[in-house]
Amino acid sequence: MWPSEATAALIYDIANIVLIVGLVIGAVATVLIVWMGNVKEGYLKREVASAHERAAELNQKAEAERLARVKIEERLAPRHITQAQQEIIAAKLSEFKNHRVAFGVKPSTDESEWFMRWLAAPFSMAGWKVEMHAVAAEMKYIHAGVMVESTMHPQAIAIANKVVEALKAEGINAATAPLLSSQSSPDPLRLLIVIGSKESTLDFIPVK
Repeated sequence: MWPSEATAALIYDIANIVLIVGLVIGAVATVLIVWMGNVKEGYLKREVASAHERAAELNQKAEAERLARVKIEERLAPRHITQAQQEIIAAKLSEFKNHRVAFGVKPSTDESEWFMRWLAAPFSMAGWKVEMHAVAAEMKYIHAGVMVESTMHPQAIAIANKVVEALKAEGINAATAPLLSSQSSPDPLRLLIVIGSKESTLDFIPVK
C-alpha cells in the first residue's frame, strides 16, 4: 500500500526530528564521554600519586627502622679490626720497632679482653715489645675506647700521639693521656694502652 502524500510528509518530518534528536544525543554523549573520561583520569592520577606517596612514606619509615637497627647492632657488636687494618697500623708503627708497650683492660670484660688481643696484633707485627694484661686498676674512672698512656717525656708523648693517629685512621676511638697507673716502668718511653668500655660519658685526659 502506497502512503498518501500527507502521510509521507508526516513520516518524513518525524524521521528528521528523530535523526536530529539522535545527533544531538550523540553529540552530548560524546562530550560527556570525553569529559567524564578526563574526570576519571584525574581521579586515577590522584589515586596513583597518593599510592606513590604512601609507598614513599613506608619506604622512608622502613629505612629509618633499618638504620636504627644497624646502629643498635653496631653498638652491641664486639669491637675488632680486620687483617688489612692490622697491616696498615703495623706499617705506620714499624718505625718504632723494639719500643715497649703494655696492654691492659679497664673494665675487664670478654669484649674488651678480645679487643685487646686484636689490637695488640699490629704492634707485634711492627716489631714492638708487647706486654699483655698490664695492671690498670689504679685508674679512678672507666673510660671509653682506647687510652694510650705515656710519661711526660717528650719522645714518649710524640710516640703516643703517633699511635693514636694510626688507630684513629682505622676508625678506632683512641686518645692520649698521662700515665695514671702506679705500675710505672723505669723505662720513660714505655707506653701503656688501656682498652676501655665501648661507650662512656667521661672524657679522656689529653696529653699536652
